[in-house]
Amino acid sequence: MQRVALSPSRSRLALLASSPSVLVLLILSLLLSLFFSVCRVSVVSSGLSFLLSCVRPASAPSCGQDSDDAPLSCVPGDTGRSSSSSSVLASLPAFCFAAAILLFLSRLATWTYKRVSLKKRREPRGRLQRTPSEERGTKKTQTKDANAPLVTVVVLGSGGHTGEMLRLVQSFNPRFFRIHFLVTDSDSTSLQQLAAAQWRSFQDAKTVETKELDEETKKAQEAVQGELAEAELTALVRQRGFCFHRFPRSREVGQSVVSSFFSSVRALLASLRLVWRLNPQLVLVNGPGSCVPVAVAALLREFLLGRRIRLIYVESVCRVDSLSLSGRLLYPFADRFLVQWPGLAEKFPKSEYVGRFF
Repeated sequence: MQRVALSPSRSRLALLASSPSVLVLLILSLLLSLFFSVCRVSVVSSGLSFLLSCVRPASAPSCGQDSDDAPLSCVPGDTGRSSSSSSVLASLPAFCFAAAILLFLSRLATWTYKRVSLKKRREPRGRLQRTPSEERGTKKTQTKDANAPLVTVVVLGSGGHTGEMLRLVQSFNPRFFRIHFLVTDSDSTSLQQLAAAQWRSFQDAKTVETKELDEETKKAQEAVQGELAEAELTALVRQRGFCFHRFPRSREVGQSVVSSFFSSVRALLASLRLVWRLNPQLVLVNGPGSCVPVAVAALLREFLLGRRIRLIYVESVCRVDSLSLSGRLLYPFADRFLVQWPGLAEKFPKSEYVGRFF
């Protein structure tokens, strides 16, 4: 079945329709609160009082005078009406703001209950254990996403993290995974390793001549030795069928704590822009510090839009007895937390010992 590309307007409508109703109500409440706060309540109340005075009975005398020369302020109950209408209109912004706060807290509680966990998550039930309604929902989801590859974001960190991650994802079939590699601005080693990777499954399905393969192998060796320029590395990576994106690093080596706060905020904003544009279904990280803002951006997108994003954390093989700082931060939020040493699986109940990948 051939996939049909949606227009930008239709895709936005589909995105809005897929959002939970509580977030839609939250946005509407905030807009109403802003509208009533900007508008002049006195102008609205005076207009309402004028309308009430126009529709009041003409035969109703007031203050012992005839109805012809009776002032509006002397009509019994008219002052009470205007004051009550003013009080009601004045309380509308507070009511809308309180409703928005309640909706936000309810959404936060629901998201926290579903996302945060310190134990292993229950595995999805098999076909024989599913109820008829669950089976119908599973078939509908599988039919909808059968031909669509899983959009996967992989964060490459400096040092040995990149080598571990590349060895992990080299067995992924591009028919089922559309991988986007995220590389920091100051990391040239990861780009060289990515350019040197020779994965035939990720390249085009067309036949490649032996001469072209020899040229690619030569370029890959030059990339490992660092002899290629940045532009040539970029072209070689894209030629091999990979998608990579640059984003700022949250903290450089030896950077002070004060300046690292601002650089971390900058990295988080850039990660939010990337995650929002790529719309990933799976985020795969293995421990570098640059993976934290990407994971936080994915969690924020999931919280705001309500679309589940799978977060899989693979602890580095260097961690034998304790978790890294990134692992401790993302441990409660990860869908699966994979470790490569049995000692870590005994200390942390949520972790899964899967042996050593490398």
